[in-house]
Amino acid sequence: MVWFITVLVNVTLMGVVPPIGWVQGNQPFRDKAECELVIPLTAPGIHMNIEMATQGLGEVLEIVCMTEPEWIERNVELEHDVPDDLELKVRPKTPEGT
Repeated sequence: MVWFITVLVNVTLMGVVPPIGWVQGNQPFRDKAECELVIPLTAPGIHMNIEMATQGLGEVLEIVCMTEPEWIERNVELEHDVPDDLELKVRPKTPEGT
């Protein structure tokens, strides 16, 4: 199982519907513990990237580690559509891509 840093973002001020969603990073980790060790190191940069990407209208609500299937499931629970290009969204099975 591969884990990714995943960020819950609120963009209510941007008028996006649904206004809250999970954004998943692209760096894979071998296990959840390895992923969680990186969060404190990357959190400031994540906050800054969300601030810049949303022009100050978005806010980070939570930063956690989850698998891609969990990311998709949690976004569906928040009323986001299941991605049409799901095959393109599936990450490598291992951090090395093998």
